[in-house]
Amino acid sequence: VHASGEGRTSTHSAAMEFVRELGRHKRFIAAVTAVAMAAGVVYSLTLPTLYTATTRILTPQQAPSAAALMMSQLANSGAGALAATAGAGLGLHSPNDLYIGLLQSQPVADAILEKYGLADIYKAKYPSVARAKLAEYTQITSEKSGFIAIAVTDRDPKRAAAMANMYTGQLLALSKSLAVTEASQRRLFYEDQLKHAKDDLVAAQFAFQQIQRKKGLVQLDAQ
Repeated sequence: VHASGEGRTSTHSAAMEFVRELGRHKRFIAAVTAVAMAAGVVYSLTLPTLYTATTRILTPQQAPSAAALMMSQLANSGAGALAATAGAGLGLHSPNDLYIGLLQSQPVADAILEKYGLADIYKAKYPSVARAKLAEYTQITSEKSGFIAIAVTDRDPKRAAAMANMYTGQLLALSKSLAVTEASQRRLFYEDQLKHAKDDLVAAQFAFQQIQRKKGLVQLDAQ
């Protein structure tokens, strides 16, 4: 019991000594704290103000076979980088994965970089660095509601909003050149069939002209 009492007294003495030590250096501690706070305020004031604009799009729902057909088109068109980027869509956890892959593709990024001169704004000497910067300031996510949210951060609020909307326009332009939905697949099929029908008609007309020259058939109705 006597040893325990000595331990408590020693601890109490050490605490009091620490408090007295702080008191002796209170001016120095206060000065360091004030300098740190002032430095933090100055640093926060020097940081650029960033604005984030968000747009949401609802994409058409499609079967996995439609996605596979689109990826085949990408590969056959020679768009290797684009196919590789959008290729995650074939592991489709949701129908939006394919569209997110297209939104994150190089053609879309290059169009936005060129439109707003972002290479100069980002001070990027190489296109790959500019694309990486744009990807850093862009968040594309699939929401539970089924929408795709595109959030773009920039120093200029108007430019941030315009860039977010341009992602939507670029996705529309890109999807028009590919059979993304079943409706567009049918359209491409009918356009292909129409082209073949026109080619066959031209061939038939040419063959008929040849028969006219050989047989003397000039006025079909009269003869």
